[in-house]
Amino acid sequence: MESSGTINLGKYARLCFLVIELGTEAMRQYFKKILLPSGTSLQQFLSSNRVILEGMLSKRKLNKTQFDLLFPPGGTMPATCLNNFDITLLFSLIRDLHPKTSDVPEPKSDVWNNLQAARSSPDLPRQILDLIEIKFYRNSLAHSKSVNITDSDYELMWQSITISVLNLGVTTEQLDSVKNITIDPEKEQEYITRLKNQEQEEQNLKEGLHTRIRRVEHAVTVIVVLVVAASMGMVLRDKLPKSILGLIDMLQFGMANLGSFSLLLLTFMITVVGVTLVKEMLQHQASRLHETIKCGFSDPSTVQIVSRREWGAREASGPMSPLLIPVKYVIIAHTVSGLCESVEACSGILRGIQQRHMADRGWSDIAYNYHIADDGRVYEGRGPSIAGSHTKGWNLNSWGIAFMGDFSYRLPSPRALWALKAFLKNSVENGFLEENYVLLGHCQVAPFASPGDTLYRELKTWDHWQDIHA
Repeated sequence: MESSGTINLGKYARLCFLVIELGTEAMRQYFKKILLPSGTSLQQFLSSNRVILEGMLSKRKLNKTQFDLLFPPGGTMPATCLNNFDITLLFSLIRDLHPKTSDVPEPKSDVWNNLQAARSSPDLPRQILDLIEIKFYRNSLAHSKSVNITDSDYELMWQSITISVLNLGVTTEQLDSVKNITIDPEKEQEYITRLKNQEQEEQNLKEGLHTRIRRVEHAVTVIVVLVVAASMGMVLRDKLPKSILGLIDMLQFGMANLGSFSLLLLTFMITVVGVTLVKEMLQHQASRLHETIKCGFSDPSTVQIVSRREWGAREASGPMSPLLIPVKYVIIAHTVSGLCESVEACSGILRGIQQRHMADRGWSDIAYNYHIADDGRVYEGRGPSIAGSHTKGWNLNSWGIAFMGDFSYRLPSPRALWALKAFLKNSVENGFLEENYVLLGHCQVAPFASPGDTLYRELKTWDHWQDIHA
């Protein structure tokens, strides 16, 4: 066993993975529970609060990039899915738009930005404290100057973050998937680099803001000096260059012949300079690179389908509804389970999912029609002609296909993505899918973050994806 002072680089990466992935999911769960009461869509919520959100933009509580996520430029409708909202944006929305109660601090309260103050507040609701804890640890990790962490610090941070995300609705299954995931050195460094790049982007924005402020100050200073010089007349003429003297002569003429209008003109000049620089600042957006794997397509007959019998599925516990073939819609989800790259490992995960679906949720069988693992195999669920239990209101006219794993911050393997494309093409050719079938992300038709931000962005580039929402 390692001593309490041992340095372990992998533990830092795992903490980053925990707080970014499950911390974000925890805030989404709280947002949906508290800010989106039953029957309220995200579009309705954003539309009804647009004036407040525009005020947050003008007060720089939101930046232009965040506001464009809420209200996409050129569109007539606000956002419909929480998938692209990160911890910073979700926290800002919860802080400023939380339903008002006596125990919830005002948006301007220091409690929201001070963990010590939050922990010392006796009446603060536990879940509000959990939100602040997650934001604090996210900032601490992102702004850390070192990626080294001792065992004792790791255990303390892991326990604190774990308690908070579980309190906010993250499941133990999701937590176990992060705790047990294997992070190889290359991916570990890639994840750390990404987090550090995020911190650098934020620092660049701050430095850009300070630079623009200094430029405004310099512009104002120059104009003020010229006005003073013009007011002093000939006192400084012998000590100034000709270019400055020309400006002074123009200002003297304006002040002598236009009176107060010249002062208004100067004020206007200062305003134009300031507004131009501020506009430039707001338009500056921090860009993040998202890797996208474009899979080639080959013979669909090479896709390997693992039958229910092969992965050890139980028999269904009751009658289920048939599907009308060919199917019109394909809904893509993710299982938020551990990753697997062998039939043996994937079969064990699937048996566990089936057990939870049948025993805990009372369904007759595993929810999805098919599953796809990182090994590039397609695992049969209910199959092509039996309605699933994956999406309320859509089960009778769609297939539910779930990628095995959590794809909020990574894509499935190239083999897995190719397997889906090949499987769908083969299904069209064999009459199970309509030729013009519609591909959807689970989050478009159900209040979930599934199939994960990164996978959802990839699906939106595919030919059959459509921008429709329930």
